[in-house]
Amino acid sequence: MVGALILVEVVIIFGIRFLPVLAERRAQQERLQQLTVEVEQEKQIVKQNALVEECLRTDAEFASLVARDRLGLAARGETIYTFPRRERDGGSGRGNR
Repeated sequence: MVGALILVEVVIIFGIRFLPVLAERRAQQERLQQLTVEVEQEKQIVKQNALVEECLRTDAEFASLVARDRLGLAARGETIYTFPRRERDGGSGRGNR
C-alpha cells in the first residue's frame, strides 16, 4: 500500500515536472513544420527567380517584355490592356502578364 502511494507520488511529480517540457516540444515541432513549409516556398521563389534571370540573360524579347511591363511602357504599335489587381496583389492597377 505504501509502495503504491510512493509510486503514484513519483509519477505525479515527474508528470508535473515534464508536462511543460512536453508542451514546449510540441510547440517547437509545430514551429519546425511551419518553417519547413516556409523554406519550401522560398526555394520555389528562388527557383522561379533563377529561371527569370536566365531568360533575361538569354532572351532579348523576354527582357524587352519584362522591361516594358515593369516601366509601364509599350512598344510601337502595341496596345496595353490593364485590369485592376485584387487587393492581395497590391492594387497598383497594372495588369499581370
